[in-house]
Amino acid sequence: MNKHGDSALIPRSFDALTTSDSRKERVLSVMVADALKFARGQSSRPVFTALLAHDLISSIAARMLTRRLGATHDLRFLFFARSSELLRLAADEPFDLVFLYVGNVEWDVRSDDGSWIGEASVLGELKARCGKPILATQGLDLSAELESKGVLFLETPFTVKEFWQRLDPHLPVVSATTSAKSTFLIKIYGSSPSRDFDILAFARPAQEILGPEYAVALGHVPHLYCKYSNYWDYDYDLLVILLSPGPLDQHDCSDGGVPALIAELKKKSRNPVIVLTNDYAHGLDSVASLEDAGADAFISFLPPFPTDAYRQALQRCVTKVLDLRSENDRKREESTR
Repeated sequence: MNKHGDSALIPRSFDALTTSDSRKERVLSVMVADALKFARGQSSRPVFTALLAHDLISSIAARMLTRRLGATHDLRFLFFARSSELLRLAADEPFDLVFLYVGNVEWDVRSDDGSWIGEASVLGELKARCGKPILATQGLDLSAELESKGVLFLETPFTVKEFWQRLDPHLPVVSATTSAKSTFLIKIYGSSPSRDFDILAFARPAQEILGPEYAVALGHVPHLYCKYSNYWDYDYDLLVILLSPGPLDQHDCSDGGVPALIAELKKKSRNPVIVLTNDYAHGLDSVASLEDAGADAFISFLPPFPTDAYRQALQRCVTKVLDLRSENDRKREESTR
């Protein structure tokens, strides 16, 4: 321990939320660079990124997009709950599509343009600036105010056929023989080091385990519990929680921290949860509390990463998901006899 604290490890409680200073960011950038050394020689599959409203209808859209594009693209789904989050994501991330149910977004940034809730000009300006397709849906007809701004509109309820008829002209062309695959959706909660890290640490290894009959997709969620729509996010095959870098959402972690969050998720879903950290502060006591809450693995992604322990944990989690799917299929068959 350095008495001046210049390079000391500072003990913190497991539930502490902190922000990183410039020194920590420099250390992190070196750590990420080391962790990504195994990226050399990666495949050249194109990345398809969709910005999706954080609700159930967008999760369904993510599944459909994965079935269509997962065989040929590395898929990333970035979820937003507020219009300010959408605009920030659009400014910070290269993306290919926006999909949203208008009424499920909190319009904390809106326009006084006479549209239903001030959404038309916000989405129209985003469309004009980025030139990417934006597909909006709602249970009332907003086509006049949105399509005049260049935004695609699809009235809810709609069929799968109607969804593709509206969107297909704006998506990469994919052969039908390569698109009919089962989807394996990995959702990531917390601040990820980089897009490449997500693909190489999560999507690629899972794809190797699952084989070519599956399409793996990645989803980033701002809130596992969406306070704007009173919605808990259980729609994933594997959940990865990144404790650091960056604080988790205050609402999700204020009462009981990450163990309480995992315990709440496990009440409704048996699907596996892996917790990753780059922080020495999370020690053996944290492991016990996470295991008691139901976490399937607690792994450090400090170099050298990925370790054998991580690969083995990922293998166990993927196997667990496939076993749960087989069990659910058997139950459905028995219920129909």
